Amino acid sequence: MMDDNTKDWLSATKIDFSTYFSESIDIHHIFPVAWCEKNNIPRNDFDCIINKTPLSGRTNRIVSGDAPSKYLERLKKYAGVSDIEFNDILLSHVVSPDYMYKDDFYGFFNNRKEQILQRIEKAIGKQIPRDQLIEEEGKFVDNSIEDDEL
Repeated sequence: MMDDNTKDWLSATKIDFSTYFSESIDIHHIFPVAWCEKNNIPRNDFDCIINKTPLSGRTNRIVSGDAPSKYLERLKKYAGVSDIEFNDILLSHVVSPDYMYKDDFYGFFNNRKEQILQRIEKAIGKQIPRDQLIEEEGKFVDNSIEDDEL
């Protein structure tokens, strides 16, 4: 995403390799953990790359654990940008403003997943078959058990 003119939601500064370090950019949840837990969103759904994006620590503090509809209004006010400019900043993260202002986690999730898959397809020059995308449970492997004990 840093190659696609992605901007911080608060400062509107382009996130690139130099600002990544100078602005203390980190990967943060778009729908905050506290909000997801309060709204009974399963951890496997909200704690994944689809719900994460690079943001400055300062931006993340304003996001807090609030619903997107609440924290986006605060961010837009602090950023001092128009609605159109702010929506463009969100879109630079492949985040649809419509789902965010409605606090629609699954609408957001499915839309962003598809857009990210399309970016991957463009980058690799190949189609990714959607019908073969299967969620798998992780398998715990205890490395302390010897092969002969299995």
